[in-house]
Amino acid sequence: MSAAALFPVNGAVAAQPDTMLQITFNAPPTLGTTGKISVFNATTNVLVDSIDISGAPTKTTNETYGTGGTGFSETDTEVDALAAGVTTLSGSARNVYYTPVTISGNTATIHLHDGKLSPGTRYYVTVDSTVFSGTQGSFSSFSSATAPAWTFTTGPLPTLTVSNTVPANAPSGTTGSVSVTVDASGNGNFNTVQGALDWLMQNCNTGISGAACTSSSVIKTITVDKGAYNELLFVRNMNNLTITGSTSSAADTTVSANNFESYNPGSGGSNTAAGTSNTTEGAVTRRALGGGRSVFLMEGSDLLTLRNFTLQNSHVKQSSYNNQAETLYFNNTKTNGGRFVASHMQFLSAQDTIQTKGWAYFYDDYIAGDVDFLWGNAYAAMFDHSELHTVYDVTAPTTGGYVIQARAYTGYVNTSTSAFIQTPGFVVSNSTLTADSNVPAGSTFLARAGGAEINCTLPAAASAQGSGCDDVAYVDTQIGAHISAGGWLGAAEGASGTELDVSPSTGQTEMAGWREWGSMNSTGGTLSLSGRDTTVGTDTVALTGGTAALDLTNPSVVFAGWNNGAGWTPTP
Repeated sequence: MSAAALFPVNGAVAAQPDTMLQITFNAPPTLGTTGKISVFNATTNVLVDSIDISGAPTKTTNETYGTGGTGFSETDTEVDALAAGVTTLSGSARNVYYTPVTISGNTATIHLHDGKLSPGTRYYVTVDSTVFSGTQGSFSSFSSATAPAWTFTTGPLPTLTVSNTVPANAPSGTTGSVSVTVDASGNGNFNTVQGALDWLMQNCNTGISGAACTSSSVIKTITVDKGAYNELLFVRNMNNLTITGSTSSAADTTVSANNFESYNPGSGGSNTAAGTSNTTEGAVTRRALGGGRSVFLMEGSDLLTLRNFTLQNSHVKQSSYNNQAETLYFNNTKTNGGRFVASHMQFLSAQDTIQTKGWAYFYDDYIAGDVDFLWGNAYAAMFDHSELHTVYDVTAPTTGGYVIQARAYTGYVNTSTSAFIQTPGFVVSNSTLTADSNVPAGSTFLARAGGAEINCTLPAAASAQGSGCDDVAYVDTQIGAHISAGGWLGAAEGASGTELDVSPSTGQTEMAGWREWGSMNSTGGTLSLSGRDTTVGTDTVALTGGTAALDLTNPSVVFAGWNNGAGWTPTP
């Protein structure tokens, strides 16, 4: 490298086996369009991982995503299989496209493919001269294990120790704990959140014979140090797992990625091999690998808790894309499991921010989005003392979207008594609905119908589990001026087809249909509901207070139907 060239400040680092490599230059670098970054075992000279920033390996036959306004470039794109090296998953992995190189200021971060490095091993990195460039000169490359060389040594894996010390906010019934830390600077057990998840899934997943930490009575805690972590996440078959930021401020720690339907099609799930079929999403024809569009995919897990950090899908909507872009997808519909808690969190996206199934409790959270930013197939999903914030939609500036699209279950049949247990769907309690200042007044709706409803009208469905049902309740909530006077998206507000499966004329109750009680304006005064569309919603069924049969501001009531009626009181 010439004296004027960009040069790395940190040429040798210690790192963890899940390494994201970082290289700092003396000026902001520019990422090129061709070239490779390769990692070799320094003892054997064997190639262990390689990143091709041209994106050449990712494209398959008949993909037509274009560039600019009609699609996106494949430069700086790779395919990864998250948790592919976790043997307890029997070959299941989350297969996704991802961005391997990101630049912030003078620092470039390189995300290697998941699970490629070994603990306690020395490596060297080669970087082609075309990978980075900048205004102060050309980057000449790292070319070998000899000078000028970029080398690092991975640290050891943590020792698995089950402690009898139980955190004060652990779920009820917790008897022991396992803890690991994540720190991007290399001072924790892992550099990435996924590295910590992989290690816990390898050692503490459900069904592992003889492991002391597999039981749901043992809490598994990942503490993430302050900073920014750009990565997609995946967890499967993990019970009583908590991921928490290291401080009480959610803004101190951010996990983020740019992911969306046209980029990684589908809600997402694990599979044993990447998908090969194409799907058309907006103006993009894309191979659906299977891992989906969320930042964090959660499968088959119970008592999963997120606390004190920000989870962000950084995708910016464009009219040529399908812009569904969840921060999380919690996928577990078990009636005796499937519990999720998020407290003191920030969830940031522009569309479909939260997709949840099962039994989900959100407390003191800030959730931002636009179209259907709370949705899913839940038995009960409660948003308690939280702020639900509508963001400005750059692709539809005159509309404010929809807060909820419920595709709820009406309940299920008790396996012991054969009695039907009814569940309430989506409940917003003691919360606030706010919006960006440029979201037009009256342009946003409390909910819209999901369509394809089955057996949603009770009591006719009391012998069969209804699904896709429009069960949404707002209780004692402050509602901003961005919400339409009609409230709900019915025919009067421009909806077409069947807007509601349980209307006032067919028996809305505390537990079923679109319902509202105790609504306030943005300053806490009584909100006039004279303009509400009562052909699809009701504000006459009491949901709390002395005249209510059930108090839907009480989490124990909302989740009373869990586990054949045993009930669940979530721990924030």
